[in-house]
Amino acid sequence: VEKGGHDHPTSHLPSSSHMHEQRVEVVRTLLDSRDGTGKTPFLLASSSGHLDCVRYLYYSGYVVSVERAEVNGRRPMHVACGKGHLPVVMFLARHAHAHINPRTRSGSTPLRSAVTNGHFEVVKYLVEALGADTQVEDDGGWRLLHPACVQGNANIVKYIVDNIGESPARRDVNGEQAIHITAEAGHIEILRYLIEDCGVHIDSRDHAHDTPLHKAVEKERVGAVRYLLTGKEEYEEEGDSGSVREKEKERGKERGGEEDMVSQHATLLTPTSSSSLSSPGGGSQNRGEKEVFERVRTSTMQKREGEKEEERGGEEEEEVHPTRGDLVREREEKKKKASAFAQNIYGFTPFHRAAMVGNKAIGRLLFASVRKRRGRARARALAEASDRQGARALHWAASFGCISFLHFLVDECAVDTQAKTADGKTALYFAEKKGMKEAAEYLRTVVQ
Repeated sequence: VEKGGHDHPTSHLPSSSHMHEQRVEVVRTLLDSRDGTGKTPFLLASSSGHLDCVRYLYYSGYVVSVERAEVNGRRPMHVACGKGHLPVVMFLARHAHAHINPRTRSGSTPLRSAVTNGHFEVVKYLVEALGADTQVEDDGGWRLLHPACVQGNANIVKYIVDNIGESPARRDVNGEQAIHITAEAGHIEILRYLIEDCGVHIDSRDHAHDTPLHKAVEKERVGAVRYLLTGKEEYEEEGDSGSVREKEKERGKERGGEEDMVSQHATLLTPTSSSSLSSPGGGSQNRGEKEVFERVRTSTMQKREGEKEEERGGEEEEEVHPTRGDLVREREEKKKKASAFAQNIYGFTPFHRAAMVGNKAIGRLLFASVRKRRGRARARALAEASDRQGARALHWAASFGCISFLHFLVDECAVDTQAKTADGKTALYFAEKKGMKEAAEYLRTVVQ
């Protein structure tokens, strides 16, 4: 300064304490920065379940706020609950004093995140230890039971109904109950709980009059369809491997088999040697053997008729003299089996839906269940049922080009291939109009 009047080059540098504060600010800025979706390092540590990182970031003072959310509104509490990281959830609640019921842009809470992802222990901790709000609804009218039924954790579903007290009969904005959502997701254990333990009606309808069976068929949940139709998870479908026409052939073969048995008796009893036919006593011997044959044949037929009469008599006796308990049990069993004939506001039955998605296995289940319970005529009626526009399953299968389902309808259900809609259109017309060449080619062959 004395020589040149200029300050020393280092005289303008900040002090060490000031440099430390700048470094801290830089670190704080970096640790509280966001990626493209708005996630901070603290939120990422919470999402990954790294409790040590969460504790360090929080106690170091570098975290501006534990409530800093990403773009969609999820906070560290949301992501920790959604990933099932109970230790992180406990730290955020007890030490970081994070909010318990923050909502995302779609209306989801940390409790909803835990339910949606099936983390039972986190759900219990939020409800029992923290008193989380269980009555929050999202924009679709869902609280906790509907998303739990989608996810499929039966323990959470039972906890929500039995401990939280949400009613299984409660509907969302579309009129869907928990049973509709469960059938659509295909969770059989929850279906059984709702129907058998909670008493939910198996054919409950939403605003579009769709039943749970409609929903299960639409999403091709074969196991759920089987359970709703039969009340059983495993069901052996009688005659599923053969068509109606094939069954008639089989019955004919059975009758032919009985005649073959009689013919075999005749062959054994009827003399074949020429000497016996030409011998003087051959005629009387032949007549005697014929008499034996007739007695055997008559005895066999009488025995068979007796068995049939006994079966019919047993059936009639059950029908004519049912006890009160039998009637009650029969009514209860009917309540536990879904109706394959239920129509929604468009007139679609579950069988129509099966034709639309082209699922032959589900079509067989529906057809076989009706045939077993109500007879072949009612099963044919199901296959030939019309919607509000007069369209049948055949028309819908042709329209969507479901060739395997068309084969099933023609070969196994024996439907009318020339049936017309209310405005006079055939299945072939729809196949040609929609450009379903294979379906159109097949229909031309069966129509001819």
